[in-house]
Amino acid sequence: DQLSFLTSGSRGWAKFYADHGEIFIRAQNLKYDCLDLGDVAFVQLPDKSEGKRTLVQNGDLLVTITGANVTKTAFVKVDIGTAYVSQHVALARPVDGSNSEFFYWFLIAEAAGRKQLNKSAYGAGKPGLNLDNIRSVEINLPSPSEQVEIVSKISALLSIEESVNSQ
Repeated sequence: DQLSFLTSGSRGWAKFYADHGEIFIRAQNLKYDCLDLGDVAFVQLPDKSEGKRTLVQNGDLLVTITGANVTKTAFVKVDIGTAYVSQHVALARPVDGSNSEFFYWFLIAEAAGRKQLNKSAYGAGKPGLNLDNIRSVEINLPSPSEQVEIVSKISALLSIEESVNSQ
């Protein structure tokens, strides 16, 4: 198993909403396959809240599991402070955090992880994923050095695309 931790947010967060406090990541924060905190909600959790188990860490992968954005994924690549996920978002933590970014690119690739997640999400009726669907994504891991090289090449191509688009 490639994941050391996999969970989704609890129900009943509404009573903890606040004007400020900890970041509360909802499905709409992942709709572009990146973590967009432009329209962020906040929560204030009591110390012994069950929701604390969904504390997001740098290197985590977040996957939308219900609603219109099902399968949309984000990679937490910077420290965003204290943040939790809603019941519509799964939090996946790879065993080896050094390959989190490779996993992210694999999960959003239409011919790879996204294809597998879509097949699970749209298999029966209402679109949705469960944690077993995420756990069962098949990934043939290249060597660590190849993972680094793949991520490096993707980053280089994206920076070229950004510079072309900004002209």
